[in-house]
Amino acid sequence: MKAKLFFVLFLVFIISSALFTRNIVNAQADLSITNASISFSEENFLADNMVRIYVRVWNTSDIDAHGFVKIYLNNSQIGNSQPISLKTGTYDDIFLDWLANAGVYSIKAELVDVLPEDINTENNTVLIENLFVDLDTDEDGTGNKDDLDDDNDGLSDENEAVAGTDPLLIDTDNDGVSDANDFFPLDPSEWSNNDGDNLGDNADPDDDNDGLTDEEEYLLGTDPFNHDTDRDGVEDGLDIFPLDSQEWADSDKDGLGDNFDFEDNRKEIKGSDPSMPKEEPSLFDYFEDNNKQKESDLIPDGLLLEEPLDGNRPHIETKVVLSVIVFLLALAMLYAILKITKDRNKN
Repeated sequence: MKAKLFFVLFLVFIISSALFTRNIVNAQADLSITNASISFSEENFLADNMVRIYVRVWNTSDIDAHGFVKIYLNNSQIGNSQPISLKTGTYDDIFLDWLANAGVYSIKAELVDVLPEDINTENNTVLIENLFVDLDTDEDGTGNKDDLDDDNDGLSDENEAVAGTDPLLIDTDNDGVSDANDFFPLDPSEWSNNDGDNLGDNADPDDDNDGLTDEEEYLLGTDPFNHDTDRDGVEDGLDIFPLDSQEWADSDKDGLGDNFDFEDNRKEIKGSDPSMPKEEPSLFDYFEDNNKQKESDLIPDGLLLEEPLDGNRPHIETKVVLSVIVFLLALAMLYAILKITKDRNKN
């Protein structure tokens, strides 16, 4: 009895194994990819950037399957074939890195060598065309197509087209000065025009147009790029004292500026009004008002020292002489007062 039961069980096992093996042999897989299966690590493709390409594969069959994914760039495979193994009803991703160069590309992903045999090969290939990789000349993260200033030199591409400069070069004439800061962007020998006369500073003998050549200004110590070095309102070429903001004229050419020179100011007062007397005015006080010196005199005419006929100044300043005379008169008056007091005491 036991032998018969064992035989029946063995027969059932053999039949079941045969049927299972037959199903395995006849089973077919279905791995698939779609247009949505391909994605990229970057939204905008820029030259010299590393782009990661992702491909998602689905197993839509009711049997586990495996295979390989190939990725083509303009019909040339990039990288190695990537293995994929999926249980039924699942998906997985593979990826490859691509160093992009500027240009237009097509990207294709393809499933190959699927086991068990793929029953639907129509969903094994995806093609994406017209993938544009842009240049980014100034490396600011914006491709040249969308960048208004491709070389980031401060001039828009439109302005560079008008000026004739290269929108992809910061310094078109290669003189070391960017196009935006170069007054002569197409002339490698010139880049600045300090006085605005359209003559480059390298060729211009007078860069600030103040009447002194650059060479003369270097000898004088003035600034060849500033027409009024001491900022006193008088251009260096007309300023007798171009490094002194307090002086700019020397009427009597004695080396002293008119603002400092007492004699020049006195002559200016006498000569400014034709109705003024030519003789010296009386002196009571000496003061300055609005940078003009005036004098009053209580000393009778004739006590003041006259200027020599040759126009040279006296050895002793008039002010000093007048002060001495006033002092002597004061002493004389004091002596007279003391003498009168002494005489009264005697009486």
